[in-house]
Amino acid sequence: MAGCGSDSKSDKSASTSTPKPAAQGITTRAPASSGAAGATKPATGLALRALSARRANALRRPNIAGVADKPLPQQVQLLASDVGAFWQEAFNRKQVRFRPLTIAVVEPGGAGPGQCTDVTHPYLCGDAMVLPTAWFAENAEPIGDFAVAFPIAYLWGQDILRQIGQSGAKPTAADTLTASCLAGIWSASVYQRKLLQPGDIAEAAKLVATTAGSPQAAKAMAQAFDTGFGSGQGGDCTKFRR
Repeated sequence: MAGCGSDSKSDKSASTSTPKPAAQGITTRAPASSGAAGATKPATGLALRALSARRANALRRPNIAGVADKPLPQQVQLLASDVGAFWQEAFNRKQVRFRPLTIAVVEPGGAGPGQCTDVTHPYLCGDAMVLPTAWFAENAEPIGDFAVAFPIAYLWGQDILRQIGQSGAKPTAADTLTASCLAGIWSASVYQRKLLQPGDIAEAAKLVATTAGSPQAAKAMAQAFDTGFGSGQGGDCTKFRR
């Protein structure tokens, strides 16, 4: 997906760029903890089929249906926290350690954390998720709140693959589709919580259509998302890794 994904270029550019102003925006840890006290097993090796949208009703806040009423930086931060909390709960059920991410919501004029100097698009940078509000304002916000949510859920999907040892430093085509499928699983939990509004899923599809590299790529990502959303089961996402 153009504009999203792990960006190995950020490390290279960091060594040659001049210092930027301090970040303007919100920097948090999502989730705030690494999981339940009993979650001691390493995540590497956890099978995709172990992840699902079950028991998602336990996650009550933030209210995705009301996200659009908040300023864009808060929308982005709340959505990132919600997706992170969903995956932490999924890992906790398997007693597996979950690694929180630093969520850097960067407003215009600000800079990303540490070596993550590129603030032109959303991406993963080490243990940080960089979310520039200018990108969301231009590409996602005009479409709707769920269009804002999709890139965030997609990046969390990429991070889940990293945590379970199924993704390298640079995402492959299979990683892209699997991350889209995992974004669909989180979206299924939003549906279970009765927080989706009419047209929300169409907003995500429209964003993919406008930001993917080609119509074929957009169709493949939309189908992968639908796979995760339709079943809510990580096992169905394994088809994209064959």
